[in-house]
Formats: sequence, C-alpha cells, structure tokens
Amino acid sequence: MSRPDNAPSKILCVDDRVSSLEVRRAMLSAMGYDVLIASDPPSALAILEKVTPDLVILDYSFPGHMSGEQLAHHIRAACPGLPLIMLSGYPDLPESVRDSVDALVLKGAGGASELLDFVANLLGKAPTHRTLTTQEESKELLDRSEELVRRLKDSQWSRPKAS
Repeated sequence: MSRPDNAPSKILCVDDRVSSLEVRRAMLSAMGYDVLIASDPPSALAILEKVTPDLVILDYSFPGHMSGEQLAHHIRAACPGLPLIMLSGYPDLPESVRDSVDALVLKGAGGASELLDFVANLLGKAPTHRTLTTQEESKELLDRSEELVRRLKDSQWSRPKAS
C-alpha cells in the first residue's frame, strides 16, 4: 500500500517502559511522525498484523518475553525490508544482535539527536526532517516529556496496594 508523499511516516515504538514510550512518542510526534506504541513483543506483532509502519524502534530487553533480537527476527520474517532501530543500555551486545537490525543506538550515548538522525536516514528523509531550531522549542518538548513522566509515576504510585 503506497502512502501519499505528504503523509507522515508511521513509526512503531516497542518498549516495556511506558514512560520511555511516551517520551519517544512526544519527541517523534513533534518531528512530524505518526507514532504507534506497543509495550511488549506480542502487542507489537499484533499491530504489525494490521498496520505496516515505515520503521520500527525496539528495545533490546523485554523481561518475561522474547528478546529484542528475537522480536527483530519475527519482524523481518513478517515484513522483509522494514527498517529496524534497536535501542539498548547494554554496550557489549553480541554481533548477532547488531546484525538483526539496521541501526543500534546506545541509550544515553548520543541522545535524542542520534536516534532522530537514524530515523531520518532510514526513512530517506535526512535532508527534509524538521529539527528543533530554537531553544524555546527544545525546552517545550523537554518540559512536555518531563510532565508525561511525572504523570505516569504519579498514577503508578498513587494506586492502592492490594491487600
């Protein structure tokens, strides 16, 4: 199915940390991308049965589920040629992990700009992607991201504990 040239690229983000997903969604949406999120590999695969995104950003570690590498292999089998970016906090991943994706981004190393550069390059939009040009825009995005994280933490910690 072809997408009109002016339609935003669709990106699926997969991470077991909801706060990370919300921050990523806010950042990518601010850059003009249409963002779908999944909090575990089974949800991501269910989304992929219904929607074909232009790119997938996935985490490496999913406690209690398949690994990011296994998820990448499942995605490759279902959607050959779909660009994959893996995020990881582990600097010494096996070569097989690196080979399973188009780009591997170490969390915290290059910051959001490194991820955005990989996204733009893999989507073939490097020269045209929108950048945050003013300090005010950057601060606004950071403030929104911090507020989302604060709200998520408040909602998790304010729930009554089961007795």
